[in-house]
Amino acid sequence: MNKSKNEIIFENEDHRKCHQTLMEILKNGTLKPNLGMIVRLTKGVSQSLFKPQCINSFWKIEFISLVKQEAQKWEKEGGTVGEKLRQTLQKMVNAEEQILPKWICDKAGVEQWYLRKYNLKYQWQKDLYRLVKKEQLKWEKNGGNAFKLGIEALKNITISGERPSIKTIALKMGKNPSYLHKKSYIWQKRLIKNIERADYQWKQKGGKYRRLFNKILNEYIQKGIRPQINTICDEINYNSTNILKPHFFWQRTIKNNIINAEKYWLTHGGSNATKCKIALIQIVKEGKKPTQNNVLKKAGFGSSFLKRELNEWKIKILNLIERKASKGLDKINIIYIDINSLINKEIIKNYHKIGIIIKSEKTDIYNYFILSKIMYDESHIIKYKTRNSLYANKNTFKEKRKVYIDGIINACEGIKYSLIITLIPRMIKAALWLGDNIPVTLNDAKKSFFEYSIFLRKKIKSTELSNSVANQEQLAITKLLAGMFNVDYDEIIKDNRSLLIPQKPPRSNAFTKETKFTQKELSYAFNFYFSLFNQITNFLLNKENFPHIIQLPRGSAIILGVGQNLIVPSYNLPKQQCIGIDYLDGHILDDTELKNLAIKKIKSNVYIVTIKIEK
Repeated sequence: MNKSKNEIIFENEDHRKCHQTLMEILKNGTLKPNLGMIVRLTKGVSQSLFKPQCINSFWKIEFISLVKQEAQKWEKEGGTVGEKLRQTLQKMVNAEEQILPKWICDKAGVEQWYLRKYNLKYQWQKDLYRLVKKEQLKWEKNGGNAFKLGIEALKNITISGERPSIKTIALKMGKNPSYLHKKSYIWQKRLIKNIERADYQWKQKGGKYRRLFNKILNEYIQKGIRPQINTICDEINYNSTNILKPHFFWQRTIKNNIINAEKYWLTHGGSNATKCKIALIQIVKEGKKPTQNNVLKKAGFGSSFLKRELNEWKIKILNLIERKASKGLDKINIIYIDINSLINKEIIKNYHKIGIIIKSEKTDIYNYFILSKIMYDESHIIKYKTRNSLYANKNTFKEKRKVYIDGIINACEGIKYSLIITLIPRMIKAALWLGDNIPVTLNDAKKSFFEYSIFLRKKIKSTELSNSVANQEQLAITKLLAGMFNVDYDEIIKDNRSLLIPQKPPRSNAFTKETKFTQKELSYAFNFYFSLFNQITNFLLNKENFPHIIQLPRGSAIILGVGQNLIVPSYNLPKQQCIGIDYLDGHILDDTELKNLAIKKIKSNVYIVTIKIEK
């Protein structure tokens, strides 16, 4: 019966009600229509309305036929439920989503049993289930949108130069980190193989880090900066251990490139070597004699730059300076003689080309010293690894200076090896300083000692020399002068003992009674105490809390409740790391001075307050 609702003529009220119930069931579409269901759902009709013994009307026969037709149609098509499921499946297929029967039911908003394997009762269910399984297998093989997302994520990571990994790709896909580790589907295995291939390529080529390393290395080479692994790694924020102990091919390549570039720099020197060469050329053009100091000063470096961390290019620059300095001078072929033979006067000395050999009895090490340099006004020594070479203007030879060489030889008698090799270069230096001002009498020698001591003290004051070095320099000229006149060491220094330079600088103590203070120092002391006690008084009267900052003339201090007699800078520093201030002149006291000061005041039974300020 395929008539529309308007064409149906209801014979009675039961017919109308049953037909209305049938239409509602078909509209809902979730269940297969049958007579029993219609009777149960229709109010006001007999439960036995469609029983065989009660079929006594034509409308009933016609209605039963209509219900059977609709039931057959539902079994074949599934009604609205089947339509929803088919539409949902098609949408998921079009979106290339993962296909699972229960997921289709959930998205369609129907019960999961419709596509449950053990509930496949009707033809439409079986047909739809087969179609779902077919699409499910297709997705498991090809991956659909998930596989595309994985490939896209892998492509983006590869372009960015990051190292591709299964976890990273899964996160980029918006999945759980372990999503790809399960390898449940064929497409996942394919994607993982692609990731592994990309990871292998990254291990070989290095991605963005290799590009960064190459970029920075090229910049270093162009600028002439020394390339070092740690320095470059710090600049790009990369762990240097990975390069120093490489695991991957690209890391080994980068390591070798940096090492080779550093070797090249050590050989040729980069921008620093260029600066030194330019400075040397300019000095030569100016007609001046190039020395290590004036070349470095003109190049903008410190005096010890070339000797510090000596390498091949620095040696080349030093040799170049020496060659330029010795240009126009004659090479003097030095004859080296054992010091003991000279002391015992077993060999006649040739002052034009004399040198001495000193051998260590313990280690069999030989030390060579050129003495003839003293004899020439114009001379230059080129230093080599084993022995140095002397270049001099033979016309500037001064015969009268031989007394210096004799004095050096005499001074070496009876001195142990370690002291000899320390003093000889310094005695040569002192002889060159004296030059033609050769002391003739013992009083002249004492005068020379006095003048050289004043010279050394000026060097200490200007921080050009330390006390320990100046002490050795002073000892050297004393030994030289004593050797020249064959007198005892004390004969040279006895009139000027106050000029003797100690190995360590004396500790200044502003609290000793012997110290005389200037008006400026006393003025500072007054301001210091006035400021200190004024603020401490306010601190106590106002009942301020710890920590409390006070301002002193040369800095700030923090008052802490760490003791009854301490004002310290910080509660997160150990006591020995704090620093003190001299109350008279404001200079910083070290821990030794503070300790000595405390001991002295305790012995004199005086209560002290140690004042320490912030660094």
